[in-house]
Amino acid sequence: MKSLEFLDLSDCSNLKKFPEIAKDMKELSQLYLDGTTIRELPSSIERLQGLQLLSMRNCTSLVFLADSICNLACLEELSLTGCSKLSNIPQHLVNLESLRNLEVEGSGIKPLSFTFFKHLKTCYPSMPWPRIHDNHGSFFVDLGATRSKRKRDKQTEVRVSG
Repeated sequence: MKSLEFLDLSDCSNLKKFPEIAKDMKELSQLYLDGTTIRELPSSIERLQGLQLLSMRNCTSLVFLADSICNLACLEELSLTGCSKLSNIPQHLVNLESLRNLEVEGSGIKPLSFTFFKHLKTCYPSMPWPRIHDNHGSFFVDLGATRSKRKRDKQTEVRVSG
């Protein structure tokens, strides 16, 4: 699986635990876990060094994100929409300079958690907020932005049905 670029495990309702990642995977750029019953991601998630998109929409059992998610230097998009039991995000996620899009609509994450993001381009929060800019452009919340489309062209695709 060294050359795997795209993995979609969405709607695998029997997937309760994401396996530990034994070796570094630099090629995997997109991981979709939407609608699974995962409660937490393993700390070895940091081994997905090329991960650019992590989608966990409607993972209603998700209660914890490991701090090691903050070591995903290429992560640009994180979707936690509908993760109603998730109430906190790792504190150091705000330091992840590559993170541009964060979707948390319908999650249990408190709005205060987003106050210190410096590199976030768009955020889809769980509560209606106005556009917020600071003088240096370091924080931006845009409720009207178009969500980025999934990039699937020219990629190895693995689909597992639940």
